[in-house]
Amino acid sequence: MDKIARGFVVLTFSLTCTRARREHPLHAMKWLLVVFGAFAALPVTASAAARYASPTPSGTMDCSSAANACDVKTAIEFSGMNDDIYVPGNLGDYHVSSSITPAATPVHVHGTDGRPRLILAGSLTLKGPSTAEDLYIEGPGTTFGLHSPGGGSVDNLIVKVTDTGHACYFSGGHTLTNSVCWAASTGDLAVETDGTNTFRNDTLVGGTEAAIKGFARNPDCSCAAATDTLVNVIARSGGSGHDLEANSDNSADMTFDVKYSNYATTVTTGTGSPGKTHINGDATDQSTPPLFVNPAAGDFHEAPGSPTIDHGINDSANGATDFDGDPRTLNGTTDIGADEFNSPPPTTTTTLPTVLPPTACPDAQAAAAIEAMVEAQCHCSTASNHGKFVRCAKHVAKGAAALSKSCKRAVANCAGRSTCGKPGFVTCCRTTAKGKTTCSTKSDAAHCKATRHGTACVGKRPSCCDACVSGGCAAP
Repeated sequence: MDKIARGFVVLTFSLTCTRARREHPLHAMKWLLVVFGAFAALPVTASAAARYASPTPSGTMDCSSAANACDVKTAIEFSGMNDDIYVPGNLGDYHVSSSITPAATPVHVHGTDGRPRLILAGSLTLKGPSTAEDLYIEGPGTTFGLHSPGGGSVDNLIVKVTDTGHACYFSGGHTLTNSVCWAASTGDLAVETDGTNTFRNDTLVGGTEAAIKGFARNPDCSCAAATDTLVNVIARSGGSGHDLEANSDNSADMTFDVKYSNYATTVTTGTGSPGKTHINGDATDQSTPPLFVNPAAGDFHEAPGSPTIDHGINDSANGATDFDGDPRTLNGTTDIGADEFNSPPPTTTTTLPTVLPPTACPDAQAAAAIEAMVEAQCHCSTASNHGKFVRCAKHVAKGAAALSKSCKRAVANCAGRSTCGKPGFVTCCRTTAKGKTTCSTKSDAAHCKATRHGTACVGKRPSCCDACVSGGCAAP
């Protein structure tokens, strides 16, 4: 009830009481009944609350603030309709000895400060149209790891089951983006569905059964047809199952519409197969196995050379970031799967000896000799700190009696303008719009940025004496 309505009721009640003192009691009673009837007819709006969880509850433990955080099971199960539950990821793992099922629906669960790890003895159930984002869920999942009936959206989740259950279940009306569902060890299905759902930029890895199995069955889906749409999805069975499995009990059609996705094997099952089961792919799909960094350990980041890199389709519905928070699109085209491959940043090689400037060291033979001596005695790549490397280089130059003073100064200058003894630092060559190139050292490649209308590149050589050439970076 809003403030204006409350004020009206209070004012009317006050006037009625005043009138009651002046008129017959029966007349006053009629007025009171009218007022209370109006009060009861006014809409009551439930206001959503923010609730806070922690692995170590604190304060009053009433979930009302970060300082008064409660355990994650309490935060979710006792939430009200449309409540927001915040689960920090920087406080440690959340161990729960049972399943978590909120009484209210919908609720909205947010991982903050990283991706919090929920280690459950059961499953997390989110009744539709609830939402969840930025969570890691792990458990035996003897039925499901994430159980999500009734619609909703899930983004940036990693769900792992370690027993004979399914990682993720969606009952229709769901959208899953930038997420991983993994049936590890003896787990069977990565994803089970009923009804119509959408999957975008997900990595689905099955155990002993399919990566994703879609059902058209009644009364489970209460539908005449069920369609799962897969875009930019990796679907791979880890065992003897098929990557995609469409199942119909003959009461409804089950269809997979698949584009820009990576899978190899398909099968249709159920009493409605093959007439009511359909798997529709096209030329945008690929069957070459994806390359992961370490799939056995659950590291489903793309490895260099994976066919999924830059082979998805761009769409705002993919979301702005991948499951790591990296930009969803790099190199102009989104990848297939939950990860967006991020090439290792360019680095400066610290094993190359610095080439001294000929203007300061015109004797090429003497210059080459001192360059080799500095590298052999001071070791740019393993120097414990920059100051020690510079002092070492000066000491070597000072001991070279035949070296000219200008060349000795160049040795000290080039050592001082190097990344030697500065782990992670790079040389940065920046060229202005007018074509002037300058060099500086930066703490990492990300800080090597171009000037307005200019260009920048990370040098391959460790000293600004020889890292750059006119217009860009020198060859290694």
